[in-house]
Amino acid sequence: MAQGRPTLILCDLINPVNDRTALLVRSAGILIESGHIKRIYHHVSNGLQKEISKKGEVLDRTGLLAMPGFFDLHFHWVQEHVCLMPKDSLLTWLKNYTWPLEKKFSNLNFAKKEAAHFQEKLLRVGTLGGASYGSVHGHTVGLGLNKFLGHFVVGNVLMTMNSPSYLLQSEKEAQVLTETLAARYRKRYAVTPRFAPTVHPSTMMKVALMAKRYKTFVQTHLCETKEEVSYVLDLYRHFPEFRHIESYAEIYGRTGILGPRTIVGHGIYLSATDIKWLLKTKSIIAHCPTSNAPIREQGLGSGRFDLLQADQKGLRWALASDVGGGPYLSMFDVIHSFVRQQKTTGRANYTRGLYRATAAGAGFLGVGNQAGQLRSGYQANLIFVPTPKRRGGEEAEDVLRRVIDRKLVERESFNHLVAETWWQGKPVFSMLGAK
Repeated sequence: MAQGRPTLILCDLINPVNDRTALLVRSAGILIESGHIKRIYHHVSNGLQKEISKKGEVLDRTGLLAMPGFFDLHFHWVQEHVCLMPKDSLLTWLKNYTWPLEKKFSNLNFAKKEAAHFQEKLLRVGTLGGASYGSVHGHTVGLGLNKFLGHFVVGNVLMTMNSPSYLLQSEKEAQVLTETLAARYRKRYAVTPRFAPTVHPSTMMKVALMAKRYKTFVQTHLCETKEEVSYVLDLYRHFPEFRHIESYAEIYGRTGILGPRTIVGHGIYLSATDIKWLLKTKSIIAHCPTSNAPIREQGLGSGRFDLLQADQKGLRWALASDVGGGPYLSMFDVIHSFVRQQKTTGRANYTRGLYRATAAGAGFLGVGNQAGQLRSGYQANLIFVPTPKRRGGEEAEDVLRRVIDRKLVERESFNHLVAETWWQGKPVFSMLGAK
């Protein structure tokens, strides 16, 4: 596939437009040049195919359905091996499984191998952008950014208190490392206080200033479980300057952590004060339905995200896998869980799930004008999955339902649903063989 030569792909496609609308085109043609989508044809004539084949190539992907590559707004690339570990509670799962695993990433050779493996998994499930947590070790940032193909931001978690000795940093160590990485990677970096219990407020204040100075992203966790919320408030009320705090988000607000480039994971147990802080600062929630799902569904049993409240208040949110709290990396699995959990609210469907797993996340990461949708002028970052047989009068929602809706015991099959992944006009993963 020569650079700059046009490529016409024959396929079906679904393009997410917004929460309510996705465009379905059967027998479409996607014309790609120089890594970008030049045009989308709703009908492809034999004459057009002959014209393109003289200058470039025509690829037959009939029987496949194209969609934008996914954006996963909250995942821990260093936690893959604890995805399916027992999850009796968030805090015990961290202590017993997650933190011991993250200790291994101090070994650079181990970290390199894991990064390469994780990149293969990202391509296999069609994730081409998102926000990721490394470990406390600085090299997990560079490895992620250099290995992961797509629009990713990565941060090293900060742990300066209430943490196991083998991961504990001094405040100075955390601050120096953060500034070094923020200055090096800037908009590709995320200042990452793991969550309030593991970071001194003085450190959070200083790294928040660094985030503003270098225009980085910020990511952390917020109100994931009732146990966590109580623990955080009890802990922080022992700090004189936080004695009278009303909510979890107030801690982040008063330390400067919140803002329009801040992504907070979960946000399940939000008080009225939490919501005020999120709205005031335009912070973003990464909603992680598979991680928050009941323990019997391999989640942490944290609870259900209040989608009605998010809609009514106008909160900014997108979908995320939260691997390793979430059991599977596939955003198809996340969309499936999102729709299933919100069924009784009447506010979720597959169209909305697809939009919140693609265009919404791209927009929050500042690349919504070049990725997250199939549009002329956008990067040709797309995935292909088997397309259901045609049925008269069906719309995008009907097709998406037939692609995604399946029994819980079949969830693991989402990891193998993507037939091909393209990045900037080139296939980077394929189950189709040479074409």
